[in-house]
Amino acid sequence: MKQNTTTYMAIATAAVLLCGCGSSTKSGGSTTKAPEKITPVSVTPGQEADLFPAQKDNTWVFESTASQGNAVKTTEVTFKIASIEDTPDGKLIHIEVSSNGQVADKITWRLGPNGLYDYQGSYRKTADDPLTPIKYEPAVPIIPFPVKENSEVDVSSTGTRPLTLPGPFKSKISVLGPQEVDTATGRMSAMCTEQRSQYQNGDIQFLTVSTAYWVPKVGLVRYVQDITVRNKAGNTQTVSSVLRLKSHQP
Repeated sequence: MKQNTTTYMAIATAAVLLCGCGSSTKSGGSTTKAPEKITPVSVTPGQEADLFPAQKDNTWVFESTASQGNAVKTTEVTFKIASIEDTPDGKLIHIEVSSNGQVADKITWRLGPNGLYDYQGSYRKTADDPLTPIKYEPAVPIIPFPVKENSEVDVSSTGTRPLTLPGPFKSKISVLGPQEVDTATGRMSAMCTEQRSQYQNGDIQFLTVSTAYWVPKVGLVRYVQDITVRNKAGNTQTVSSVLRLKSHQP
């Protein structure tokens, strides 16, 4: 089964970083240093595009942890902007997703006045097949503009789907607001968005919950995805993934 990349994002459970704290003992007593306060992130109206800096060769390197049942795997995943096209509806940002030095997926996001959208995914039936680009019809919001906390958008689309063949799906995209998250570079405040998608293939039903965290002038800093698969008998299995930012350029 193919795993595409809005959904690619590895398969994993998060490694939880505890806030560092120091302690000292003096005259039989002890004091504990409080965790450093993190200022909640904010998005300046008119500058929402800063949530995903779009320039050719911009690169994000993630620690990817994948889990299914008791199996856990950690690797490194890189997103790189290969090229950008200007269109009347905004910029088409072509992104190569690589792991272990090999391009594993190619995706296209559209950045325009109405938001950042999932414009095109890719699909291959087997690992030996070439990647085939498949557009989302219509494009699916990733971050709707303006960024309003607790706002929601419902969309029905057709395109690539995690762990199964391309086809129709329904999604609800929510802006959850600022949240503190851990990354491989430390804790930070990020704007949180969530996409809940439902689809099926024959008697198999899928529920995908994807939560993304964005920082202005940095981009995606963390991504969490849970895919629950339910068969005709009602048995379920969950595949989980986490990406945690290690570095970005610029």
